[in-house]
Amino acid sequence: MLNLNSPLIRRLAAPAAMASAVALAVSGVIQITDEQSGQSTIRGIEHVSIGALTVACLLLVPVVLRLAQIAGRSRGAIAASAGMTVLGLLTIVSNVRGEDPSFFAAVAVPTNLLWLGGFIALGVALKRSGRVPAAIAIGLPVTWILTLPLSVAGGAIAAGAYWLVVGWMLRHERLERRPAVAVATA
Repeated sequence: MLNLNSPLIRRLAAPAAMASAVALAVSGVIQITDEQSGQSTIRGIEHVSIGALTVACLLLVPVVLRLAQIAGRSRGAIAASAGMTVLGLLTIVSNVRGEDPSFFAAVAVPTNLLWLGGFIALGVALKRSGRVPAAIAIGLPVTWILTLPLSVAGGAIAAGAYWLVVGWMLRHERLERRPAVAVATA
C-alpha cells in the first residue's frame, strides 16, 4: 500500500521535479522544431520526444505525492499519479512499436482525465491549505494544459520551467509555508 508519509517521497521529490523539467524541455524543443510524421506514428527524433514525455510522467509521481503531503490531501495526487503512470507505460508501448496501439485512445483519454482531474483537485487542496504560494497551486493544472494540448506550441518548455521552480523550492525548503504560530498574550 502507498505510504504518503514516506520520507522517500520527500527525498525524491526535488531531484525528480528537476529531472522532469529537463525531460519536458527536451520534449518541448523537439515539438516546436520537428514536424510530426503523423497522428499515431512515431519516427526518428519523435522517439526522443515521446521518451522524454514518458520520463517526465513517471518522474512527476513522487513530486505530486510530495505536494499531497504538503496539502494534507491525497485523493487528487493518487488520481494524477495513476493517470501519469499508466500514460507513461502506454507511451513506452507506442515508442517501442513505432506507432500507437489500437487501444491507445481507449486508455489515453481516461488517464489524461485522471491526470488533469487529479491536478485540479490537488491544486485546490494546496490553495485551500495555504501551505504553498498561490502561483504553485494555481499553476499545477495549467502544467497539464501546457504539457499535452499546447505541446505542439512548445508548451512543455513552460511546464518544465514550472517543475524546475518547484524542484528548486523543494530542494531549498522554500516551497512549504509553515503554519503561523499564535502568540499567547498574557
